[in-house]
Amino acid sequence: MKEFEIIVPKLYEDFETGLLVEWYKNEGDYVEIGEEIFAIETDKAVFDIEAENQGYLKKIIAEAPCEVNVMDVVGII
Repeated sequence: MKEFEIIVPKLYEDFETGLLVEWYKNEGDYVEIGEEIFAIETDKAVFDIEAENQGYLKKIIAEAPCEVNVMDVVGII
């Protein structure tokens, strides 16, 4: 099965960094496309990030809570 990187999306124009506050899935859980998998807190709001691919969450790279940047790889599906 092909692996997919889970990246921090650019949430708005001047978004550069945020706090990954929570994973909604654990390693080994199955993830559907469009399913909310983690939350990022910014100076503007808390955003729920949806999966762009489906499969099993193989690895969480960025453990919550931690500071993340746009385009950081935070997990692998």
